[in-house]
Amino acid sequence: MPDGTDADHNTPDIEYLPGGAVRMRTVSDRELAHRMAVAEYAAMPWAWVVFGIVLILMPPLIIVTEMEPEAPFFTTELLGGLVVGVLVFAFVVVGAIYRANPDYWRFGRLPVGTTVYCDVTPDWIGIGWADRYTALARSQVDRVREHRSILVIIARGQKILVPRELMPADAAKDVKSGSTRRDRFGATAVHVNTPPPRPPLATGLSSDRDQVIRTHATADRTLADRLARAARRSSAVRKVARLLMIFPVAAVVALFLDDERSLCSSMFLPLMMMGIAGYGLLGYYAFYGARAHLRRLVPEESPLSAEFGPTWVSVQLGGYFEAVGAPRITKMEPSDSAVVMTIQGPIGRLDPRLSSEGLLIPTELLPHSVEDLLNRYV
Repeated sequence: MPDGTDADHNTPDIEYLPGGAVRMRTVSDRELAHRMAVAEYAAMPWAWVVFGIVLILMPPLIIVTEMEPEAPFFTTELLGGLVVGVLVFAFVVVGAIYRANPDYWRFGRLPVGTTVYCDVTPDWIGIGWADRYTALARSQVDRVREHRSILVIIARGQKILVPRELMPADAAKDVKSGSTRRDRFGATAVHVNTPPPRPPLATGLSSDRDQVIRTHATADRTLADRLARAARRSSAVRKVARLLMIFPVAAVVALFLDDERSLCSSMFLPLMMMGIAGYGLLGYYAFYGARAHLRRLVPEESPLSAEFGPTWVSVQLGGYFEAVGAPRITKMEPSDSAVVMTIQGPIGRLDPRLSSEGLLIPTELLPHSVEDLLNRYV
């Protein structure tokens, strides 16, 4: 077992690949899925802060809208509402971290018995399982956090979770010491000497080499803005916008039911505030957040490449690399100057669509017409 790993973890298998790469494998169990789930939520402190403010202040806000400040026991009711908000937030946090998200990982994202592998090379760090592999350029790593022996590695806004036992001790130490918080507006193009190792996808990524279509390009100064526009116009953003309509609709219904149910009238303002906050966050992502993130990920002169095999697709955007087996591709949606590829989660006891994610492929990397690409994989 490599130095620095916990003794109770499964001993990983080690494979040495060409080019100085080390691949370590293990088999997932309930404990690994739980650690990955906790690390994922622990790596989102600002999301929990916002969520906590909403949940904690909701009961006092309801009391303020329902009672007059001069009413008897107003202060007592206000403090009681604040206590209720804190208890609700604590209940949600405990339930999400220790039950809901671990179950989601164990059944939907990382089923028990799945082979998990990590690649460490002089240029890349990659993690993969269940016909999906993600790698980040080591030169682009901004920061590394560790939660319950899970390394949360963040590079230009992209994040991977790596079990500590799957990374050699010297490599983990080097990545931690070498990561720095870079200026988010001072991104430069990534330069790596070699591509990531070929992941051992079950769909046979290394076979049928004569059927592989490879494309290469270099990012221009407009690529990040074009990809952000494609993300903004994707069906996923439209679905979230429609889902958020629940809050203003419920607020209007509560307002009309004022004469019959006094509680509904007090819910109007909180529901409207939640709707406004939701649309504000969505608007921030669509019109600023996605663009700022992509400008860091693929600044001008960043290398772009893609491989379209008979049973897989791989894409490199600067210092970010993704390979996925064709069975996990559920949709390819043309959107402006890119194709949005929807990747479903591993098949488990949960509907795999519940863990789907999207990947942007610039039109510069498309080997032929979009229609042919859609027919090939979907």
